Amino acid sequence: MEFYRTHCNSVKLSTIILLFIPITKLFAQNLVPNWSFEQYSNCPTTYTQIGYAIGWHPSYVDNCCSYHVEYLNACGSPGFQVPSSVWGHHNASTGVADMAQASMAPSVKVNYRENIYTKLISPLVPGRRYYISMRACHATFCQVATNNDGIRFSTNTTMAVNNIAAVHSTSVISDTATWTTISGCYIADSAYTYIGVGNFFDDAHTTLTTSCPSCSNPYPGYFIDDILVIPMTIGGNTVICSGDTSILTASGGSSYLWSTGDTTSSISVTPGTTTTYSVTVINNSCNWDTSIIVTPTGGINASITKDTSVCSGSNITLTATGGISYIWNNGATTSSINIFPIADSLYTVVVSAGRNCKDTTIQTQVNIKPPGSGITLSGNSPLCSNGGSDTLTVHGATSYLWSTGSSSSTIIVAPGKDSTYSVVASNGGCNWDTTINVMATGSIKAIVTKDAAVCPNGSVVLVAAGGDTYKWSTGATTSSISVSPSSTATYSVTVGAAKGCKDTTLISKVTVYNTGAINLCCSSSIPLGDSIIIKASASGNYIWLPAGTSACDTCSAIYVKPSTTTTYFIQSTSSQGCILRDSVLITIEGCGVAWFPNAFTPNGDNLNGTFYPKGSCIISYSMYIFNKWGGLIYQNSNSTPWNGQIRNSGNIVQEDTYVYELIINTSDKIQRTYIGKVTVLK
Repeated sequence: MEFYRTHCNSVKLSTIILLFIPITKLFAQNLVPNWSFEQYSNCPTTYTQIGYAIGWHPSYVDNCCSYHVEYLNACGSPGFQVPSSVWGHHNASTGVADMAQASMAPSVKVNYRENIYTKLISPLVPGRRYYISMRACHATFCQVATNNDGIRFSTNTTMAVNNIAAVHSTSVISDTATWTTISGCYIADSAYTYIGVGNFFDDAHTTLTTSCPSCSNPYPGYFIDDILVIPMTIGGNTVICSGDTSILTASGGSSYLWSTGDTTSSISVTPGTTTTYSVTVINNSCNWDTSIIVTPTGGINASITKDTSVCSGSNITLTATGGISYIWNNGATTSSINIFPIADSLYTVVVSAGRNCKDTTIQTQVNIKPPGSGITLSGNSPLCSNGGSDTLTVHGATSYLWSTGSSSSTIIVAPGKDSTYSVVASNGGCNWDTTINVMATGSIKAIVTKDAAVCPNGSVVLVAAGGDTYKWSTGATTSSISVSPSSTATYSVTVGAAKGCKDTTLISKVTVYNTGAINLCCSSSIPLGDSIIIKASASGNYIWLPAGTSACDTCSAIYVKPSTTTTYFIQSTSSQGCILRDSVLITIEGCGVAWFPNAFTPNGDNLNGTFYPKGSCIISYSMYIFNKWGGLIYQNSNSTPWNGQIRNSGNIVQEDTYVYELIINTSDKIQRTYIGKVTVLK
């Protein structure tokens, strides 16, 4: 513990302020409300009015009488003013107010005390180190002096006189001309919520001195001011991307010395490997040696679902990993998206991991599989002699169900007459239903898929049977081919037999339906809150996606009112059963959307020193700032950013989290209210 002195009697106020530089640098971090008694509900007029200093209360432990601590203020009545009062002549340590108390009065009662207490702005954190201090000046009215004035903490309002204090004056304070600073380091051993100020030692452990044994005022009286409880902390981003910078900040000191040689409270470091940074935090008699470890890591290890294929009309879930936020090219911001692709599509996602790491863009391809894609059917038909058998095999599928009841990929048949066998095959969800004819005859009885019809861009599998070899007009030599004609076309196949049967040529006609097209109109940009009509150009039955887009999901025209940029899909079935699709993109304009920083640093360095809303269409705003108890500490209605001051008083609020309410007028003539939190950092 150390004592520091500044004048309390004969020095002008301007000189006092210059001497208090260590305190004024720290008071914004102070956990003691109304720490210099400047905030008051009424001006003092008589004795025992310490309660007029907002937040402070008298402790009546071992106090026998109606009188107690006096509140002194320049605005008070004669006798209760600063600098002149019934306790003598003095200047306040800070500002124009302080308090006066008797540290003991053995002639009144043993262990008589005039102690005070208040509730801390936030509880102490067990294990955390704090710099604590107070200032005392011996009252000129009193001819006796004592030691032991100090500070103690408690979880309740009872401030017992039991010889316990966090810091106290071990020496007698008898100086009436200068303020004495009582300070020291304190490590909290509990989550204390209250602070007491005064003499918490009993008479037997308190030294009482006097130069006048027969004095008329045998009470040791003291002016008390500047109660400080300053947390000493260290912090910063301890995990960063390689090559990036971390800001490390120590607090609670009047000076600092880092292992890097820096002497500021904050330093910027860019370590190439895991590095420990140490700092000595210095505050008068309270020094603290501490350190923090910063670890650089590699970049983002992002991944995405591999390239894949899905059946036409089916959905699939794509998943990206390795980040903390994601932005897909369809506007989604979740790590996984469920999609209904209507054509082969490339999907990209921007993966962000924070920690100042650069974003990574990854992609995957999703292709559409037509029914039966990759599945073929083979057999040894026709049979050109009686009593023969035929092996029928499905290739490229994973499950099978034959008309015979078999579920294997291959069956052996020996029909006594011409027979038809059917099979339903699947290769991962895309089913293929086809038939094969086995002819039990002495000659080829070749067959081919009858004339077929397909939707535009559709495909059909043509199957020839009854032979051992096949040669199509397309050049294919398999028993079946998949064709996707752009217009009506004719396909021929020559069927041959390995047992001497004559070749047979068959023809199949594939007609492409004239379905027309469906068109949506039109992709547009609208302000947030507006609605727009989307209309299909053709008549028919409709299905809109996403489901629930409109009150009439089956109408040809709908009104939509999206809250975010949205792609709308329409699906219609033609009279031939063909699926027609189209889509439009409705973009929500940014007008009316505002964002806010979650922290700022009003420390006078002209960097991030004010708090205000940001947005492209903001015309004006009104701002209200509240502390954690709901108290209004700042307001304006003229679009002025908050500079961190309490009611523009010049005093910066303490480092803490505050609640804001902003009423914003935008160019779309909509007034919006935003409520959130912002953290004040030093």
